[in-house]
Amino acid sequence: MALGDTKTPRSDQQDSTPSHSTTRSTQTISELPTLTPAATAMCSVPTEHPGRGDGPRLRISLDYGTVKLASAVLLVTPGHTPTRADIHTVHFSTEDFWAPQQVAWGAEGNFYWGYEVTHAIDDKLLEPGTAISLWKLLLYRNYATLPIADRVQKKLGKRTLDELLTTHLRKILAAVIAWTKSSHVLDDAYDGEDIEDLPMELFLSVPQMWKPPANIRMTTAAKRAGVAHVELIPEPQCALGYYMGNMAHRPKSFDIGDETIVADLGGGTGDFASYAYASAGSEGAKIRLRTVGTAEGDTCGSEFVNENFRKYLRDEAARQFRPGNFAQLCKELGITTAAGISQASEQFEGFKLRFTSPKAGPNHIFLNGAQGAKRSVWSLPLTSSKMVEFFEPVIEKIIGCIKRQRTERTKAIIIPGGFGRSHYLLTRLNKEFPDLEPIGPKSDAMGAYQPIACGALWRYSDIQVRGLPSSCSFGVGRVERYDPDIHPDAIGERPSRASRKAAPNWDIVVADKFDPQERNVYDRWACLLPKGTVKKPGHSVTTETWQQYYVYRDDEEIHQQIYYTELDIEEHEPILAKGRAALLPGAELREGIEPWGGPLIFRLPDLEEMGFERLEQEDEEDDREYEIWYRLKMTCNGTNINVSFQIAKPKSVLYNKRGDFKPSYVDPTEADVHEIMAATHNPVTRTAPS
Repeated sequence: MALGDTKTPRSDQQDSTPSHSTTRSTQTISELPTLTPAATAMCSVPTEHPGRGDGPRLRISLDYGTVKLASAVLLVTPGHTPTRADIHTVHFSTEDFWAPQQVAWGAEGNFYWGYEVTHAIDDKLLEPGTAISLWKLLLYRNYATLPIADRVQKKLGKRTLDELLTTHLRKILAAVIAWTKSSHVLDDAYDGEDIEDLPMELFLSVPQMWKPPANIRMTTAAKRAGVAHVELIPEPQCALGYYMGNMAHRPKSFDIGDETIVADLGGGTGDFASYAYASAGSEGAKIRLRTVGTAEGDTCGSEFVNENFRKYLRDEAARQFRPGNFAQLCKELGITTAAGISQASEQFEGFKLRFTSPKAGPNHIFLNGAQGAKRSVWSLPLTSSKMVEFFEPVIEKIIGCIKRQRTERTKAIIIPGGFGRSHYLLTRLNKEFPDLEPIGPKSDAMGAYQPIACGALWRYSDIQVRGLPSSCSFGVGRVERYDPDIHPDAIGERPSRASRKAAPNWDIVVADKFDPQERNVYDRWACLLPKGTVKKPGHSVTTETWQQYYVYRDDEEIHQQIYYTELDIEEHEPILAKGRAALLPGAELREGIEPWGGPLIFRLPDLEEMGFERLEQEDEEDDREYEIWYRLKMTCNGTNINVSFQIAKPKSVLYNKRGDFKPSYVDPTEADVHEIMAATHNPVTRTAPS
């Protein structure tokens, strides 16, 4: 990951440990959301959750898929335990329970989403090919380098993915509220008060394989869309909850220790997870589950069957129109390339769903030309053997993932995603796993009506505090004074050519700009929340590390990037695999370390008004104005993580009588620090039903 530029501040020795300064950013990480906190006076972390209380609440679940979107609503009332009958699936059109995951901006900046995009294209308000889809792939770093992801980036242009997510979620939630009011599904249980005045709680589904850096982008987008309370929930568990609810009253449905594999195969990707039942079958959707193995995913959704077809389409056009190509064919037909792809893809979608076996008869794709065009029609034969070629690479990935999830206690495979409607896919899986009975969306047990959106509300009947997994660790990068004992990977003197091959990071030791006798090393791990820290539900966990920083003449803000990892990382270890500093071009984070959201931007207060004295500089090139000490404080309390930026006030108890910064074990008060707080949100998904 290439990051921006840096300007090196000076650090002084304090006690026996290396002092440190933060790297100073002149650019933000453009592909991640930037969070701008607000100043507070020693803010306390709220212990109550927004939207909770004694009155009724509207709970909305969103199955935020790669290709399709679904939603369900539930009115939560005190003293009432919700049943399946209380959960209502939203209609996004007069015919469908879902909406296509596509958006577009018109020439005048109008935002279209779902079926609005289709209608706008039909009404000539949008050009074919302007719709943006499959953007969810960009949120998972393993998929962000795919050719499909590149096409999404190009279509976004100057707009950001986070702008898309926020705008989209705002539109979706407005549509869900409007449908809830117009459908009258709550008339029997509701007292007539305006539905829009109800506190809203959002359950937003994400793949189980996702990590906190992807998850926080979804919670940030939801908050910016105006949601007071958002919970992330794993898609496979929601689907399994729906399945368990349907199976609850069947004899011997689940034995304790039996396992079910969830293969959530949608349009874009596959999300695979395996669960063991930890309680009896009578508990239905709320049966306690134990994760077996490690959730994984792959690019094995139905869209990749379409990708194989589109490659064949282009190859055949190039073969027939050599030295021309598909664009030349569309030109002769008098249509745009995007219109040609759209025509072919729409026809192929029907063939794909109906395809059953290699013995099926042939089909043809017809591209119709515009009136008066040089060519009126073009036909592409589609044999059954070709259809098999499109399917098989994708199905082989699916089979491989299922085999890795399977154990001797596995009793079933459920397939909640839309790809599970494919006759050919189910036939292949039944042949490969005849004893596991792969169950697709068409079965009564799995259900056809949005199992993830409905299963979310069925399984997770309440929002309560929860903790963080002990595998999480959060930290920041900092500059430290070079010490060969604690920085053994860094070499202080220029090595020989042979030594440079053995230790390629020798140049991370840099002479200090303002004190050439001193040397610094950049971007060392400073832990905010250590791995293994007790993170029980409802318990506050607070960590902090004081850092020195020089404020320059043109400074108005400080950028702080928090990183997430599950590595067993220690203080002073490097966070980079390549490069000297994370803010310089060409720098790459170590494998297993990721940015947690975008940079937090803290606007500096008036330091002179706070009582700081300006630094006296002999060198005209030295544009430092103030020396400050600050710390980032990360507090976990229930579902929320809060990050605050505290500047030690001058002449406070944090300094000794000589004016040296000596915080020791002082517990600062409002008189000692100026605090700026940023309320972020839990970066991990809810897994337990309550």
